[in-house]
Parts: sequence; structure tokens; C-alpha cells
Amino acid sequence: MSDTVLSEARIAGWRQAIQEDIQVNYSLAMAISIFRIQEAATALSWLNKAGASISHPALTYARSRLLEATGQHAAARAMKLPADALPGAIVEWCRLHRDSPGIPVAIALDVHEQAIMELGTEEWTATSRALLTVEMGCLRWRLNQQAEAIKDWGLLLGDAALPAFASTPELLTAMVKGMHLLGQSGHWNLALKGMTRALKAVVEVSIPDQQFFNLAVKLIRDAYRLAPDQCPSGALAGFFPLLRPSEAMSVEQLLWFSSSFFTSGYLELADQAAMIAADKAPDRADIKGTLANILLARGQLAEAIAFLSEVVAAHPGELLLLGRLAAVLFIAGRHEEAAGAFQQCAALPGSATLRARTLAEYGLFLIATGKDSRGVEVCQAAVDLDASPLTRAHLGYALFAAGQFEEAVMVLDCAVAQAGPSPAALLSRGLLRLSRGEAGDDFAVIQERFPPYMIRLAAWQRPRHLEMARHHINALTLDQISLAM
Repeated sequence: MSDTVLSEARIAGWRQAIQEDIQVNYSLAMAISIFRIQEAATALSWLNKAGASISHPALTYARSRLLEATGQHAAARAMKLPADALPGAIVEWCRLHRDSPGIPVAIALDVHEQAIMELGTEEWTATSRALLTVEMGCLRWRLNQQAEAIKDWGLLLGDAALPAFASTPELLTAMVKGMHLLGQSGHWNLALKGMTRALKAVVEVSIPDQQFFNLAVKLIRDAYRLAPDQCPSGALAGFFPLLRPSEAMSVEQLLWFSSSFFTSGYLELADQAAMIAADKAPDRADIKGTLANILLARGQLAEAIAFLSEVVAAHPGELLLLGRLAAVLFIAGRHEEAAGAFQQCAALPGSATLRARTLAEYGLFLIATGKDSRGVEVCQAAVDLDASPLTRAHLGYALFAAGQFEEAVMVLDCAVAQAGPSPAALLSRGLLRLSRGEAGDDFAVIQERFPPYMIRLAAWQRPRHLEMARHHINALTLDQISLAM
């Protein structure tokens, strides 16, 4: 059967697997919580509720531990897991102790120490031991045992332990979380060194995942903001070259890096990644759109328009490119040309996400040119097509501009809740609150979390209300916006 066929049998299989997973996790959490108040027999009965027919390594391991605790040694030995399943089951056993309510941190720490001893020193358990060691450091931190936590993390930065980072993304992410704790205690220099050393082990064999990248960037920003004296001038130079785009990366990896660098404030690296991707795939419209966004972020409106005009001529049916051209013409104040480009977009095919974004930007254009009711209507159509945080943010602003304040508040709150703060949503909500004389931290958050050019990009699309924010957004940001307008 094809992998793309959605059959009743496939749905039934998914349903059973999901139900079993929920039942296993619930039963394990309950059993462990009960076991830790010295009720092993009762805990065992909770595990049995999960169903004896379910084959799950963590469940099997937990049963063996509880059988041992109730004196049923022969039965416990009979449930011994195969060697390749044991490390994962032990890691899950420890996770449940960390996450289950009512279990003291000291007990969870003791469980981790016992687990590391049980795993032994064999090479095939190294990754699991490293992951548990990271979590032990975090548990010690919660117990105010900072020196011991630093020692735990330090063990993982030796040459022997580093290869484990390369094969386990969740280990790297956990380590960076530990480095955040280290930095927050004032040891930013050590935190940066630890993170960079762990990263070096990874980039030799793979590309770090996005969660790691976001955590790492946050760590660097916090370090330079809160303790610049602990951050030598070479710290950034030592970290980001490890992530520098290269010819060895695939086009998709390069685009991911370009997007990550762009949203993190590293525009030059974003440009490098996009340029390498363009060399590898010269006909990709999404790469050309990325390059146009970088020109726009630099405030090079004329260059962005010239570039997009050229690529639109070469790809006349590409909605992504014509939509970007329309948006940049709008930002540049060339309204007649923008209106024509937006109207041409309506006849082009594209994904629901792309069509919705283009529609929403057209709605903002209508608002900027005084057509409030039509702007709200178009932005609502965009949300109906694809209710993304971006389309909701644009609709919220359109409602605010049209004087529909209550509806605007609900839509903007939803946009922020849906995917966290974004420049478009925060700027729109900040302007709305300001117009109503309400206090709020939207302007402070937008400046803390996003690079100036991302704030400018959102502000350029809201020119009617930009003056309201002049005393609430960084003066340099607003000056750049005003000059560009």
C-alpha cells in the first residue's frame, strides 16, 4: 500500500498506537509517584492497568524495578530488557522522576545517580550517560548545589565525552539549557566556552537543529547584554564561524540557516547562506525572495525593487516574487505600481499560505491608502484562507485602524498566543494600546527580542500610526524608518 493512502486500517493503527502511548505514560507517571511514597505493590497495580499485552521498554523496565522492590526477584529477572533497549528505558525512567508531580528533586537526583551506575561504562551507553549527567547538573542547580552542577557539566566537556553530542541533538539542547543556568548565576564566560566546545563536536558531522540554534543565540545575547565584561570580543567570532554557511550544506540547510540568522540579527550571515543557496539552485523562487528580503532589511528599497522587477520578468507566473515586489513597492510609497502588482497577484496560483500572506499585505496597503473597510475585508479573507500568526497580526492591525478596537484586541492576543511574540503582532498591539491610553510592554519586548530591521519591516507596513510610537520605540529604529519612508 502506498504511504500516501489514508486507509481505515492505517487510521486504526495510529489510534491504537496513540492510545497505548497515552496509557503507558499515564500509568508510568502514576506508578512512579506512588512508588516514591513507599507503596511499591500499589504502584505495580497501576502499571498493570497499562495492559500486559503492551510491549514498551520503559514499561517493562519499570515493572522489573517494582517487582524487585516487592520481593519478586525471579519475576523481575524474567523481564530483563535486551541490551539495546535498556539505555532508552533507563533515560525514560529518570525523565518521569524529574517530571512527575510530587517527587522531590533530591529523590530525582538520586535516581539519576543510580541510573548512571547501572548503565556502566560501556561505549554503547555513553550517550545516555551524558544526557543523564546534563540533567543531573540541572537538578543539582535546583538544589542550590551549583559547584557540583558545574562539575557535572564539566565532565561532558572533556574530549572523551564530546562525540556523544554529535549523535544526539537532545543532548546538545539539554547542555545549552545547563549553560543558561550557568550564565544566569554570573558565569557567562564559562557558559559561552562550554556551549562553543560542545558545538564544535557537532558541526564536524551534522547541522545543529533549530531548537539548539535558538537557545544558543539567546545565550549569546543574554551574555553580551548582562555581562559584557565577561564576554571577550572574540567570543562571537569564535562561535558563529562554527555555523558559517558552506558549500557542503544542502540548499534546504542553507535556507534554514539564512532564515535563522535573519531572525536572530545576523544579516551578513543570512546573506551568505542565501547567496550560496542561489549559486546551487539559481532558479529557485524562494531563494530570490529571501535575497529580496535581505535587501529590504538593509533599507535598500531601490535595489530590492530593481532586483525583484528583474526576477519577476524572468518568472512571470511566480506569486511569491510578484507578491514581494508589490509589498516593496507599497513600502517605497509607489502606490499605483503596488496596486497594479497586487491586483495581478490575484490571478496567480500558489499555496494557501502564500496566497494568504499576499492578501494580508494587500489589506495593509488598502489601510495605508485610506480604504479601511476594504482592508479589513481583505485581511479577513487572508485569515480565512490561512489563519497564521502573521495573517492574524495584519488583520488585528486592520481592525484597529478601522476603529474596531475590541475585535482588534482579541485577534492580536490570539496572534501572540498562537506562536509567541512577533514584530507585526507586538507593534500592532502596542499601537492599539497606546491609542487607548493603556499601559503595556509590547514596545519594550519588541526591542528586546528582535533586531531593528525586523521592527522596521513591520513598521513600514503601518505608516498611518507610526508617529504614535515615536517616543516608545528606539529613536535610531524610528529615524531609520522615517528616512526610508
